[in-house]
Amino acid sequence: MKSKLVLGILLMCLLSLNHQSWVSADSTVPQINSVAVLDNNTDPTIEIRGLNFGLDPKAVQVFINNTNMTAKIVKVKKKKIIAQLPSSQLCTGTLSLRVVVNRVPSNFGQIDLYLGTPTIQSLSPQHAQAGAVVEITGQNLSCQPNNNIVTFNGQPAQLTGMTGDKLSVKVPDSISTGNASVKLVVNGQPSNTISFNIDTKSSSSDVTSSGNKLLFNSSVNNGSAGFAPMLSIQNPVIVSGSQVNTWDLNFFGTHYAVVKAPWKTVDGSQQLAMVMLDCRYNRNLPGNITNQPERYVYVLVSYPRDPEKPFDPDNNPFFWGSLSLSSENFPHGDFIYNSKARASGGIDFFELSKDTSAKSRFAISTTVVAPDLGYYEDYGINYAKAGAGKVSMPKVLDVKMEFNQVEPDVPVGHYRIGKITLTDKSGNYGTMITDNATMHEKLTVDDILFLW
Repeated sequence: MKSKLVLGILLMCLLSLNHQSWVSADSTVPQINSVAVLDNNTDPTIEIRGLNFGLDPKAVQVFINNTNMTAKIVKVKKKKIIAQLPSSQLCTGTLSLRVVVNRVPSNFGQIDLYLGTPTIQSLSPQHAQAGAVVEITGQNLSCQPNNNIVTFNGQPAQLTGMTGDKLSVKVPDSISTGNASVKLVVNGQPSNTISFNIDTKSSSSDVTSSGNKLLFNSSVNNGSAGFAPMLSIQNPVIVSGSQVNTWDLNFFGTHYAVVKAPWKTVDGSQQLAMVMLDCRYNRNLPGNITNQPERYVYVLVSYPRDPEKPFDPDNNPFFWGSLSLSSENFPHGDFIYNSKARASGGIDFFELSKDTSAKSRFAISTTVVAPDLGYYEDYGINYAKAGAGKVSMPKVLDVKMEFNQVEPDVPVGHYRIGKITLTDKSGNYGTMITDNATMHEKLTVDDILFLW
């Protein structure tokens, strides 16, 4: 049920593919006929009966709720699989399961699972104003969103999103400032309570504004606020006699740049990467239960499909790489997973300013994480099997974009010429700087050739 992410946009695009486009209709396609719970202990054990499961446990994966959360394979036979579910990541209610054998997915199976007492583990942030979005991480949530009731000092909070062990709620508008007690009730069962502070409306701990400058710095908290401050910037701006907001004027759109990656290819040339800053609206993001459009923002760094060979638009194009994603309903960026652990993706710093000459400056520093979704593609997403093993993709990468030529009075695609710095936090490849990176709304071959 946990979205590994989410790649928000990436995961949605992948999951929108229909079953027929994933597999060929032949006798080797695995099939689920029934699913049963063998025991409901700490990690529930289930039995899946069907066809074409094979005999190799390493070739079999069981995916839960159409995400990349997987069960532990205990035993595999041609017509039966025994697997353990990760209870700490599950929800109470009806779960869907899919078996994948050698990357060929089965039909969906279902199982009803009922866990223990709900528990609130943490709140992010730990203080906020009335009306702000708060993310609650917990255990034993209901798979049905409306069965999760959250209250602040007894006042119900509006549930806006849900992904696995996370609920996204809005702090009640009428709640008083000061200390508040947060409680969760799932299917009539109350959770523990946790303390939360309601800030005064006039306070702002994330973004400072001075004249024509908006500044956010979360380096102390290691990006713990995610993109929340950036998503909340909606200051009105007058352009050509019409009023727009800062988000639509300076952020909205998809902004690409081709830059140098911090390693060499097999022929000794500098590898390339594509950096994308995407800021748009969408009503169908993962976890959004409101059916209302919400702002989202992500930074994506893509590498050539074979990272050891030079980029080629036809034979070695850019594929999905590392990203950091947040949305209004889940602004703190805890969507992204890699093979080892969950990693918070978010902004460490951003600045948007306008000087007396009417030119603007935009700078942003963020961390991106390479998620593992090898089930959909052996490489091109997590690169687990890419190349000959001489190049290992950075699991965590720092990205810094600095643009001093920003045109605030034109629609979409404002970031022009600037400097982009990529730093491999794993320590394998170090840092690479592209001093004259050019941002575009759309990439052409000419945009790529200038680096060769």
